[in-house]
Amino acid sequence: MPQCADCFVDTCQMWRKTTRGLTVCNVCHLKRVQAEQTASVAARLKEKGKETIRQSSRKSKPSSKAAKLVNGKILDRATKVPGLKNRKALLKKKPSKSPVVTSAVVTASSIYHKGLLFKEGDVVSVTDISGKRYFAQIRGLLQDVFLNKSAVLSWLLPTVPNPTRFDPAIFLPGPDEDTPRPMECLEFVSRAPTNSFRLRTSYPPYQRTKPDLNSLLSVAEGLLDPANTELPGDVNTIDEPN
Repeated sequence: MPQCADCFVDTCQMWRKTTRGLTVCNVCHLKRVQAEQTASVAARLKEKGKETIRQSSRKSKPSSKAAKLVNGKILDRATKVPGLKNRKALLKKKPSKSPVVTSAVVTASSIYHKGLLFKEGDVVSVTDISGKRYFAQIRGLLQDVFLNKSAVLSWLLPTVPNPTRFDPAIFLPGPDEDTPRPMECLEFVSRAPTNSFRLRTSYPPYQRTKPDLNSLLSVAEGLLDPANTELPGDVNTIDEPN
């Protein structure tokens, strides 16, 4: 069986004969032809006084000592030309600082929170970590640009110890709180006017006393008697305090 003189294979689809009469496979024949063509080109360049230069496939950076032409003058790349910008410098944007957002607080007379409408004067409850419940009245509502909602409270002081439910009759106005509390800490109890508890301190409730029936009968008799034009002395005169 034939055998390739270069790679020594014995199976090939096409065999070739060299100029020297050697048997080679088709692959080795193509390699020989390509090598001969390269040698002939190198010989031609050598005859013309030029040497073959092997170029790398990688892109190399230009040398800093390479010259460039600016306004008809040859300048070195290392020297900087005033007013001349690089392509990267033209496309690069100046860094800008992010704006500083300040929390601006806005007052409101009513605020929606978790599907409920809270208004000024509403009675709410606050529960501490021990489970004790305290009642207060909303004095003002606040909301900032981050939608953080809070309320300023006026505490309500009970007149009975440990009330289990809210009854307006047993509560009196207490101290005002200046620090706003988040709406998450409040639980809605009932609606109430803003000055409902304040009126109790400026206008105290009427103190009921037992009526004097004798004085009422004497006044009635004096009014029914047409001859008597003067009221009884106990009605017209005011007893001076002792």
